Amino acid sequence: MFALAAGSSPAADPALVKPLTPANPNATPAARALLGFLSYLPDRKERRLITGQFPEWYPRASLDSFEELQTKTGQTPGILSLDYFETFLDADTATQPATHKPARWKEINPLLIEHWRAGGLVTLSVHMTNPWTGKKSWDHSGDLTELVVDGQPAPILQAVLDPIADGLANLQKQGVVVLFRPYHELTLGSTFWWAGKDPAAFKKMWRATFDYLTVKRQLYNLLWIYNPGSGCGERGIENYPGARFVDIVSLDLYSTDFAAEKRNYELLKSTGKPFALSEFGPGSVPLSSDSFANASLDYDYGAFPSELLRYFPETVFFVAWRGPFSLNRNRNANVLLANPVCLNREQLARELPAFIHRSPEPPN
Repeated sequence: MFALAAGSSPAADPALVKPLTPANPNATPAARALLGFLSYLPDRKERRLITGQFPEWYPRASLDSFEELQTKTGQTPGILSLDYFETFLDADTATQPATHKPARWKEINPLLIEHWRAGGLVTLSVHMTNPWTGKKSWDHSGDLTELVVDGQPAPILQAVLDPIADGLANLQKQGVVVLFRPYHELTLGSTFWWAGKDPAAFKKMWRATFDYLTVKRQLYNLLWIYNPGSGCGERGIENYPGARFVDIVSLDLYSTDFAAEKRNYELLKSTGKPFALSEFGPGSVPLSSDSFANASLDYDYGAFPSELLRYFPETVFFVAWRGPFSLNRNRNANVLLANPVCLNREQLARELPAFIHRSPEPPN
């Protein structure tokens, strides 16, 4: 089913590993093929961990860090991770409007499309504007029960979702499959307006969002990532919206203590879905643009794959976060990207089915 590059590990035997069915029954052939590919990766000995990086927020998002890695190492991260929204800009660099910020898909999508057409994969998070106040996603106010009416997003939530859907529809027209990560880090207390709230209300909101985007907006190019934060414990399962609404499960981790999260990994893997590390940072840094500009963690990424797979053995991809967490700003990115266990863009371009990276495809 999947053409392999010379010298790479063979794909898992389909007789032993059954491809997963996408949550959306109308998923495009490319989305189906990609989910099947991810489901095979844990059974491979080599080329089984897709590398990734989040370069920057809008308006600083670019492919510069990817091009730098390619120039220095001859390899490019397999996954480009971006976001339609913005954060942590100082007053003199903040964009307008100050509230009700739009989804910046017209600026972000060209980067995603370029990486996709070069043979890579893309994942998108959405730090959505607070639907009640119009402030950034870190405004924790609001009652989630007000956001779903008769199983559908309430008008104030639709107003936030529709511009995001416009961007996703544009990617669908270009044939791009999106590893879509909405409502991320939902277990982390008071971080976002959707986080740390009633699990029943969260699940209703997720399901309503899923149905709205897949049925009403007819988006068939999405693989849905459910993403609690580190330390989630049983809350990660209590908030889980169900197998019919999720394709991939993941954690975000800003620590090198993988052992402390092994139980959370096991809880999420009990869903039967592929597992990813959606955000990784080897430590913590104060969240301001100044601290990110000047901080250095001096982490050794050369040992990262072995440590990650020691405690989270079925991880299919990881994304190093921006700035001081990035591959560019730490040690031995070249060693990591040369590790035979890793899949970079160069290998993905050869291994994935050819039609995934061909010209745009119409939805079913």
